[in-house]
Parts: sequence; C-alpha cells; structure tokens
Amino acid sequence: MRPVRQLAGRVLQKAVAYLPPLRDPRFWVTQALVLAVFAAHVVLHATTDSSSPNALIPDAFIGVAYALPMLYAALVFGFRGAVATTVLVIILLLPYIAEDATGGEGRVDFAGHVLTLAILVIMTPVVGYVVQGERSARRAHEAAERRYRELFEGSGVPAVVLDEAGRIQEANPAARSLLEGTLEGRVLADVLGQQAADGLLGPDPPTRLHVAQGVELRPVVSRAENSEGHRLTQVLFQDVTEEASGHRRARAWALAVLAAQEDERRRIAHELHDEALQLVVELRRQVERAARSAPSAEEQLHDARDLADALIGELRTVAFRLRPPDLDDLGLVASLERLVAEAGRHGTAVELHVDKDTTPLSPAAALAFYRVAQEALTNAEHHGHASHVTLHLSLKPDAITLQIQDDGIGFDVKRADSQADQGHLGLVGMRERMQIIGGTLQIRSAAGQGTTVMATTER
Repeated sequence: MRPVRQLAGRVLQKAVAYLPPLRDPRFWVTQALVLAVFAAHVVLHATTDSSSPNALIPDAFIGVAYALPMLYAALVFGFRGAVATTVLVIILLLPYIAEDATGGEGRVDFAGHVLTLAILVIMTPVVGYVVQGERSARRAHEAAERRYRELFEGSGVPAVVLDEAGRIQEANPAARSLLEGTLEGRVLADVLGQQAADGLLGPDPPTRLHVAQGVELRPVVSRAENSEGHRLTQVLFQDVTEEASGHRRARAWALAVLAAQEDERRRIAHELHDEALQLVVELRRQVERAARSAPSAEEQLHDARDLADALIGELRTVAFRLRPPDLDDLGLVASLERLVAEAGRHGTAVELHVDKDTTPLSPAAALAFYRVAQEALTNAEHHGHASHVTLHLSLKPDAITLQIQDDGIGFDVKRADSQADQGHLGLVGMRERMQIIGGTLQIRSAAGQGTTVMATTER
C-alpha cells in the first residue's frame, strides 16, 4: 500500500502545481478584467452592423483587449494562470461563435471570432509555458548554485577564488585551516608571497608551492568568468604529503560536479522532449485545425506550420546534444555512430572505425570519451573548417584509445592553452574529463596541417 500512497501523493502534488492561483488577488483582478472586456464586447456586438465590411474592426480591437489580461496572466502566473484565463475566454466566446456559425450568409463575425480565439488560445498558453519554464530554469540554477556551494564548502581540498587583482573572494574551511586565519578580502601575495601569487595568476602556474611549517602543495588552477564578465581564478591546494587521499578527494569532488552537470543535462533533455517538444507538436496541430477552419488565413498559417516544424527539429537536435539516449541504452559505440551521422548532415564527411572486444566500458569512461569526441567534432567543423574527419576507437582489454583526425586549418596548441583564461575552455574541458577517469589527452596541430586529438585511458 505504501507505494500506492506514494504514487498517489506524487500525482496529487503534480496536479496541484497546475491549479490556478486561486488565493492570489491579482488572479481574480485579471479575471474581472476579462469580464469587463467581455461586457464591452457584448455592447459592440449589439451596436455593430454585422453585414458591414468593417464589422471585423471592432472585433480586432476586442481581440487586443482580450489579449492584455491573458498575457498578463501568462507573464505573472505562468502556464497555470494562462490556461485558466484562456478557458474563461473560450467559455465567454463560444456562444458568439456558435451563433455566428449558424447566422446568415452575410455575417463576417464568425471569421473574426474564430481568428481571435485561435490566436489567443495558441499564444497565451505558449507564453505561459515559456515563462514557467524560465522560472523553473531559474530555480534549477539556484539549486545548482546551492549544490556547488555545499560541494565547495564541504570539500576537504583547500580552495580559494581570486579576482583579477589577486584578492581572495572566497575560501572554504579547508583553505582557512591550511593557511591559518580569515582569508576573504586579503591579497594572495600577502598570504603566499608575491612570487607564488604572480605564478598562480599567470598563464603558467607553478606545479609546487612551499608554505609555512614545511608543507608542500600542488596548486590546481582553473579560470572562468562570472555572470558580470569578471575573470575569476579558482585555486585548489593539494597537499602532496597526502597524495593518495588528496587525489581521491579531488577526483570525487570533480566527479560530483560533472555528475550534477550531466544530471542537469539529462533532466533538461527529457523536459525538452517530453514537454516543450510535445507542446510545439500540439501547437502545430492547432495551427492545422485553424487553417482548415479559416481558409482566408491559410497562407499565413502555412508559414506558422513550417516554423513549428523547424522548431520541432531544432528541439530534437538540442535534446540529443544535451544527453544522447543511446549512451545510456546502447553504449559508447552506438552514440558515436549517431554523433557521426549528425555531423555528416552538416556537410562534413565523417568516418568512424571501431576496433572492439566484448569487455564492457564503465559509464564514466563512456561519457568522458563521448564528450571528447563531441567537442573535437565541434571544433573541427566550426573552427577548423574541416571537410573530412576520421574517428578511430580502439577498445582493448587493457586500454581504450580514441583518435580524432581532421584536415582543417589547424591551430597553435600552446597559444590555445594559454588563452584558456579568456574563455577558450574546450581543450581544458577535454583534458579535465580524461584526467578524472585517469586518462590522458594529447593534441597535435599546426597551421594548415589539420588536428589530431588522442584520448587514452587504461582499463
């Protein structure tokens, strides 16, 4: 019985989330505005000659008047408020549509009412859904930020975040314990010395740092921009005297961050496919029905249908790129085959060769190799302007190797690495993914000689 009660509770909770905001006074004010517009509509309907060629002009103004409270409901209350307000408008307009449908041959109100209702019924829930989706995304971002904060504060690896001037913005408890005292607001040069600070903020960070009491640290530096465009530097201080335990903690933390990221990718991909995509499909069906009921607007609605078809294809592509379902269901090889097929449709000739055995591949390794292939293909197409790319995957009992070779324009690898702090994080991301699974990444490239990416890890 407990699973049944839990299922019923989840269903009830989901249903309650879509109920209109009945306790919000603004919702009832919005409904009152709809009724006021309806009253004006009644007056205009009674005072306007329906046989006049200009009879649709009042309906056009009334359609705009209906749209105002409906869009307000969509923007303020999201999908649930938009649906409730749309239902009220449909109930109010249905008698007029029924009356117009059975009216005389000269009556033009029917087309006006149907067109007004079709536009509002399609537009308002879509706007409400988009608004609600943005709010959900914002809440998800805030939740991810909280998870990151928990990981940052709870990590056993000392970590500090520096601004462009080298001032410490954040420090976790492990860093405060290691460097003794409050660190926030202090200049890094005052804590570790000017030479160490210059090295950590420079393009080639040192591999070792010596601090008080003979403690030797290995700094791990990463750089990124915050939401305001300011460059931040995060430094993890690994205590080399506890190499094994420090490495396990850093790896667990990085895996947790990547796992949270991949979970978020998977969730967004599922929502795009199961909610947004289905909504656009339904929108296309409504456009089809509207085109059949209003032949005069068929040409405009045909363009809207084509736009909906394009949007459906784009949503499917985005969902696949976020999290390919084949990776979980069929494994790395099937996912790479689909990735190669997708890249081939963009005009680049891509080949995949696989030397494999029957030894299973761990999910973490499969994900790392897939992301490396995805990033390398993207770079070859968008930056290298390659016309031909070859992927060679070798799955041996003792090692896994993935080689991606293209005939593009090539680039300076050292220069690209030095520009990681300017937002060029693709190569850094590939290396970090391979390091997390205990592997290596080698990149060979030169101007006019194409690029070769080699990812390898032991079983």
